[in-house]
Amino acid sequence: MSLSHRMNKLEGALSPRSATLLWLTEAHEFGSLPAYTDWLIDQPPSAAPLERVPRAAEAAAMVATKGQPPEIVHEAARKAFRDAIFLVDLVVEINTAAHESTRLEGVRYGAPLWEMRAAHSSES
Repeated sequence: MSLSHRMNKLEGALSPRSATLLWLTEAHEFGSLPAYTDWLIDQPPSAAPLERVPRAAEAAAMVATKGQPPEIVHEAARKAFRDAIFLVDLVVEINTAAHESTRLEGVRYGAPLWEMRAAHSSES
């Protein structure tokens, strides 16, 4: 088994948290959400976070429960898949909330400055 095959297998079998953190680390390397999105559009569907992260977590759960009864393997894989989806969704929701908060707070902080400018220019 080649080293790259082993690495691909290892990356494909990560806990929900580890798979999510790996995705975030890779996404941050693009420097911006638009740059990451532009790259992601040209990738196969399997590269999408809601496809890739849960599948990696599911694979890890199956490896971790190998040799156990099928119902235990199935339940562990199902839980890991569900947990990974939750984490990806959580990241998206937090980023959305942070973006919206930044947008609104920028307006709130900017409004007094515009008022002061308007007052100052009307005095002149």
